[in-house]
Amino acid sequence: MQEEVIEIIISQLDFYLIEKVRDMRVNATPYISQVSLSQKLDLSEGFVSKVENLKERSKYNIRLVNKIVNVFNLKSYSELFPSEIIKNDIVRMRIKLFKNIKSQGNNSKNEISKKSYQIISTNTLSEKEVILWKSNKLEYLTIIK
Repeated sequence: MQEEVIEIIISQLDFYLIEKVRDMRVNATPYISQVSLSQKLDLSEGFVSKVENLKERSKYNIRLVNKIVNVFNLKSYSELFPSEIIKNDIVRMRIKLFKNIKSQGNNSKNEISKKSYQIISTNTLSEKEVILWKSNKLEYLTIIK
């Protein structure tokens, strides 16, 4: 298994939502692929793959939240969002990505549901960094190694 370390700058709530939808998708019965969820959301087939790829800046918007709630037959938006208020807005996350060598044949559901990364650290941006971020002068992605 190969590893790569990256840093991303992201809304902590966006990150939570991306991971929550991914968990619901891979644990759904029957299993819902990225392509299938993209189709159910009336989006291009690669959209969910881009959102779940931490190197991409794509994310879900408020309109898609409504569609996601309906696709998964949730009874309330609260089932999709954290139970407590997230204290930080924009954060810098250092993440170790694991590159699995894909095996021939079908992967088991347990293999699919494993996260392909580990969060090393999460830090709030400084006021200066937030200003840079808002003016698009701070990169979303930095490859560390």
